[in-house]
Amino acid sequence: MSLRSAIVLGCLSVSLFVPGRALAQAGKNIRIPTIDGVTLQGSYFPAKDAEGKVPPTILLVPNFGEKATKAEWVALATALSNKFAVMTFDFRGHGDSTEIDPAKFGKYAANVQGMKKYVATKDTIDYKDFKDTYMPVLCNDLAAVKGFLDRKNDQGQCNTSTFIVIGAESGATIASVWLNSENYRFRMVQNPMFPLMMMPPPANADPEGRSVVACIWLSISPKLGSRTVSITKLLKDNAVAHSTPMVFMHGSDDEKGSVFSKQVFESLKKVAGKEKLAYTGTSGVQGTKLAGSGLLAKSLNTDTAINAWLGDVLKKKNNEWLEKEQRKATYCWRMAPNAAPIIIKPADEQNLAFDNYEKFIPR
Repeated sequence: MSLRSAIVLGCLSVSLFVPGRALAQAGKNIRIPTIDGVTLQGSYFPAKDAEGKVPPTILLVPNFGEKATKAEWVALATALSNKFAVMTFDFRGHGDSTEIDPAKFGKYAANVQGMKKYVATKDTIDYKDFKDTYMPVLCNDLAAVKGFLDRKNDQGQCNTSTFIVIGAESGATIASVWLNSENYRFRMVQNPMFPLMMMPPPANADPEGRSVVACIWLSISPKLGSRTVSITKLLKDNAVAHSTPMVFMHGSDDEKGSVFSKQVFESLKKVAGKEKLAYTGTSGVQGTKLAGSGLLAKSLNTDTAINAWLGDVLKKKNNEWLEKEQRKATYCWRMAPNAAPIIIKPADEQNLAFDNYEKFIPR
């Protein structure tokens, strides 16, 4: 099935959405601590029928200002959890992810400077108090959620070597910044001469970004707050180095969204080449001006189309399950092949080091 057939004509396939049951099929509530003292609220949906295999993992990323408990996200998570392990979560300051440890939170200048009015003793945060410049900091939340899922991987409950991201609007843009950072994250290797010492990964080592095998962007935005960013530059490494399949979805009657999706796809095609983008393209959800998670409305049958497209992609991009040893592993960022590694997670740490992620937004 072609990409466009899977997305536009997906309603002809057997739907995994069961009317009346999707909202009742709740995921397991999860609390995930970030490195800077935020407690994230998420829901983990284990795969119902993994056919005896460790199931691929899907992360759903809501739009900035949106809750993960929105009906469309819950319905999609329920539909996809037939074959996939699915994780939803609220960004910091959203939904139930408002609790912070003020002592830890205030240690980081980006947190203090990112609030419109910072109060050192306040133990909650609200996204309405964030400055526009603070949005890239939310990548720390994605890093914490990915760490949680890697620990689930090590328990044999999901496969994060076959990792899929579905994001909406500005949430998709934040996810693109995080995804770009994963292309610079490497696992350190053990020194054969001194077993207690870790060495930089070899120059030909695969970054963690190679584990992301597909992305679906629902009305991805060129904006991070009031700042315009280049989606093409953010996604270039995945398109060129990893041939990561991507769908840029928009409402067929959303003229602005349609034009932007096509512009990003054509730009990626120029830098990556047609053969690397065999499963990548734009897709208009027929008969709607809706954007972002609105494209997941039950009447549009988008969940069926997403299932069909992912089924095709995973025939080519399904990676073997590997133990991540997330707790024991030491990770670094390496910004260039010969650059010195920047240690971002020593062994036995749960989360990556805090960062403002500005270095991963191409100028």
